[in-house]
Amino acid sequence: MMEITPFLLGEKRKKAEKALDFSSPYGNHRGCYRNGDIWPRSEFPLRTKRRGSASSPITIARAVRVSGHVSGWSSQPEAESSERPDMPTVVIGAMEDRSWVGWLAQGEGCTGSHYAKKVNSTAIELSILMTDPAPIVQFSDIVGLPRPAKPKPIQTATPNYKPKWRKSVTGLRALRVLREIQPFLFGEKSREVTRALTFFSRSGYRDGCLRPIEIWPPEEFPLRRRLEA
Repeated sequence: MMEITPFLLGEKRKKAEKALDFSSPYGNHRGCYRNGDIWPRSEFPLRTKRRGSASSPITIARAVRVSGHVSGWSSQPEAESSERPDMPTVVIGAMEDRSWVGWLAQGEGCTGSHYAKKVNSTAIELSILMTDPAPIVQFSDIVGLPRPAKPKPIQTATPNYKPKWRKSVTGLRALRVLREIQPFLFGEKSREVTRALTFFSRSGYRDGCLRPIEIWPPEEFPLRRRLEA
């Protein structure tokens, strides 16, 4: 926590500083404390349970304002036109939100492509896949997408199996999101995004059906070999 605090912003940094002040040099504090005792809701309003509850009127209004609709978005969204009047020029306005999405994409995201059969074009795509739904819900809210539906239960012999939550943003919206979070990426993830931004047009699409290995060749992006297998 001490090592990453200089890279945090906004309320996330305040939470980290409060934790460091509260804990001893050994990382503990004698006694039994709830999270609310350490980070009071009066000081940290984003930690309230309401933030992760069912969609509130404010959240729904924000989704309508940004995306133009609330339902019907899946892991394979339809093509988005660069002329859409409801498409915001800036998708993620707050710097704190940009950094949060950037670091989520760095650790849990996959920069990929999606073939849009209707227009015979390949679109840029950013996908987040996790077993924890909370970050997926927050990601959806920030980039202006409806919150994901609960995954359907499946029969498995794996003990303690957890369902996977996924959200994907594609096309023009993905292009703009990746531009806004690019400064917060590093290493091969940053190179993947840079290649995508130069490969796809301003609309987030490129004519024809293109495989990911044609966009990100394995010899240039060795960490993607497993993903393309």
